[in-house]
Amino acid sequence: MYEVYASATPARVFTVPAEEGFRFPLRALLKAITPATRLIAIANPNSPTGQTASGDDLLRLIDAAPRAAVLIDEAYFHFYGETVMDLIGRAPNVIVARTFSKAYGLAGLRLGVLAAAEEQMQWLRRAISPYSVNSVALTCLTAALDDQDYLRWYTGEVLASRPLFESALQRLAVPYWPSQANFVLVNIGPKHREFVTAMRTKGVLVRDRSNDPGCDGCVRITLGTCEQTGQGIAALEESLAEIRWSANTSGAAR
Repeated sequence: MYEVYASATPARVFTVPAEEGFRFPLRALLKAITPATRLIAIANPNSPTGQTASGDDLLRLIDAAPRAAVLIDEAYFHFYGETVMDLIGRAPNVIVARTFSKAYGLAGLRLGVLAAAEEQMQWLRRAISPYSVNSVALTCLTAALDDQDYLRWYTGEVLASRPLFESALQRLAVPYWPSQANFVLVNIGPKHREFVTAMRTKGVLVRDRSNDPGCDGCVRITLGTCEQTGQGIAALEESLAEIRWSANTSGAAR
């Protein structure tokens, strides 16, 4: 969506692909920065790969682009635990984005937060519509923020589910990328569409990400509670058998 929004302006968009294994491309990003660079957008963790940039890499990037706003999208922060929020006010070019769509479960209300130095926010407000958040969403937000017990319970369930699901993938020999988010990207290979359909018939919706750069044959599977993840593993086993999937035809995680 960064590219979609930028296309509505005269800006020129440059995309820097990830390194092998979807590793954060720090060197390529540093090389791409010029005096004309005005915005750098980093999703951390990234979707759909679940990969992350280290704090040291982000600091190097922020220092290398003092004339650019550096947006760190921390939509999956609660499942990762690391943040650059402490840089707000200390690094004037840093903007942190958070959402209440993931851990808080308020996706339908389209509610999020931008955090930045005060002087940055003055400019950001010029591009934000005056009624960007509705009163129903704000009312629900108050209840969500007050219910920290639920937040701790749900994130704890997801964090416990992740190793369970990755262990099942290892047992089934399904290539995947270790994730720091609430989903795992798996490489199903040429049968990815058949797999998505088979999972749907078992009541499990997964996202085919084959059209994303470097993700040919890949499917993103979201994790939930331990009980839901157990149901997902059962559906995974049945679907792979149903489509006669073989690790030999899937390719390997990169």
